[in-house]
Amino acid sequence: MFHDPESPRSWHEDPLVWFAAIVAVAAHANMLFVGRYLPFIDWSNHVGLIAILANGGETGALAYAERSFAPTPYWLFYMTTAAVAQVVSVEAAAKIVFLLASFAMPLAGAYLAQAFSRSPRLGAIAPLALSGFALGYGFASFVFTLPLVLFTLGAAERLLCASEADRRRATLRLAALLVATYLGHALLFGFVVVALFARIGFALLRDRADVRPFVLAALPSGALTIWTLASTSSWRESGAVVADHWATFERPAHTLATLGRDLLQRGDDRHDFTMLAALALLVAHVVGAIVRRQRGRFGLEIYAALAILLYAFGPMTLERPVQVWMVAPRFATLAALFVFVLPPVDLRGRWGIASVVFALSIVVVDAQINRATIAKFNRIGRYYDPVRRHIPRGSTFLALTLVPPGDVATFHPAARSLFFHHLSDGAAYTAYLFDNPLHPVRPKKEGRPRAPFWRDVSTFDPTTHGVDFDYLILRGAPLVERTEQAGLHKLVAEENGWFVFRSKVRRRP
Repeated sequence: MFHDPESPRSWHEDPLVWFAAIVAVAAHANMLFVGRYLPFIDWSNHVGLIAILANGGETGALAYAERSFAPTPYWLFYMTTAAVAQVVSVEAAAKIVFLLASFAMPLAGAYLAQAFSRSPRLGAIAPLALSGFALGYGFASFVFTLPLVLFTLGAAERLLCASEADRRRATLRLAALLVATYLGHALLFGFVVVALFARIGFALLRDRADVRPFVLAALPSGALTIWTLASTSSWRESGAVVADHWATFERPAHTLATLGRDLLQRGDDRHDFTMLAALALLVAHVVGAIVRRQRGRFGLEIYAALAILLYAFGPMTLERPVQVWMVAPRFATLAALFVFVLPPVDLRGRWGIASVVFALSIVVVDAQINRATIAKFNRIGRYYDPVRRHIPRGSTFLALTLVPPGDVATFHPAARSLFFHHLSDGAAYTAYLFDNPLHPVRPKKEGRPRAPFWRDVSTFDPTTHGVDFDYLILRGAPLVERTEQAGLHKLVAEENGWFVFRSKVRRRP
């Protein structure tokens, strides 16, 4: 293992590692809490589902959705957030739980690095991996699980080189982390399983390693996986065309062209300087490792290669047995992080301190750029705040937007999904909630209020869809005019271009 005579012998004894975790939390808290709303596309939908999980018994939401406490993927982020939401709002709880990942990332990066005989101080750059493609699309559970991937792979390496006396404890640790990763996100768990198969397979060929502890460690998560596969039906987006293929792929040239976007570029060109600074740090580490002829434990190269291959050549979507979007781009920052941990650079003394400070400066600057983006998005979100006051607790509502380019709702894709925040306020149900069988919260199949397909809201009919809901929240002249002509709803308020209607006679679906 990598030991620094000028610093503590283990990653958790190095004050710079803990300092990195504290800085990451402070930077991301300053970023997230600059405003009420976050410009992460699917974030509000997940927050709405968690509101049902946390408070559905009080709001009447359980008449339209069912909660499941079964141990399936997504469970960890949902349950943790729902628990925190017992003392703060659901919106704040989701941000706080994200900060747990911020705190864990430098620790997990340090743990992984030291397992492969690298300096644990390399983990200081790890929080940057949270700010990539997955966060931009609001894949909250995926982002939350990233630290667990690093901890799990580090634990596997420790088990691989554990002594007889430490093997039992190392096996139990790996078993617990595999279960936690499984409960975090299915895609990341799948990556960990494939990565460990490759790593252990290589160890068998090279060192004739004993695989029995790994088999024992895999039993709990393996049993959960089998149970989930046996009890979960196939799923795809409601209204989507059934595909005749298993997956879709992008050309490598397209993937290369979108590399910056998939890493950090979320609509602000200043991220380019952040990525260049990170690249400069990586080059400095590579040069330092070559000059001093440092060597690290082999194996991390396997994980880096797998992540790079998955990002470059992996599927964009999976169609069967469940439909999953944006698969390969999610792994861009994880692949980059593995590459950053690869150089066995000596980070002792002043050079190590300077490297950690520079890495944390990149993390802080990136958070500040994202803070500006979030603040800008909240200037739109504030226009929606008055609308939230018109939807009572326990009510159902349908929110539709049909506007030309240039309208405020086209400023950002997440601006069209602000309505999910009504569930945080205590509303009972809205259309277009995720209906994934792996989620702890799922809309019921029977008795679901009717709504037009979300990709074609122009098919909205107030005499069919409108009367199934207590309230309508409409933006766009065609929708408003159609509703007024039908005469089945009363205009309650017009707030900054959003029209709120109350159903005069609601027909129960």
